[in-house]
Amino acid sequence: MFEGLPLCAHNLIKNNEWKGGGIVRLDNALSRPSAGDVAINYHMLKPLIPFSPDKVCSGYFITDCLLGLDELFEGKLLVDAADGGKRKVDIAAEEAMKLKMLMGAVRALWRSSPSGQHPRVSELKGMLRPSPSRRRLKEEVSCPCH
Repeated sequence: MFEGLPLCAHNLIKNNEWKGGGIVRLDNALSRPSAGDVAINYHMLKPLIPFSPDKVCSGYFITDCLLGLDELFEGKLLVDAADGGKRKVDIAAEEAMKLKMLMGAVRALWRSSPSGQHPRVSELKGMLRPSPSRRRLKEEVSCPCH
């Protein structure tokens, strides 16, 4: 994740210009993320999808990744913008749930069409593989012996 972030993001965080807040952007946190949301968060999704190409990662795993990323940024990434005293683990968990939703959205977009109109979304879709449970279900349905 660290290497995949753009240089401007590294500079923003390392130069203490980052004042905190959400690191994952969603247009609407209540509905399924759109292809636009996926494209905006491309740099956060790109390292996660190859790690788990056939299913959505666990929220706990993503939380741990974000906490590790915060350590690489010397504790400057997961900052409570409202200065309400939120713990880093809580901020990481909130952001992890957004990333989990985005990973689910990429999978849903992939199932509807293997490519997309946005090159970044298409690249993420190209990293996906069918889930083992869906593959098993498809095999059971096509088998004439059942």
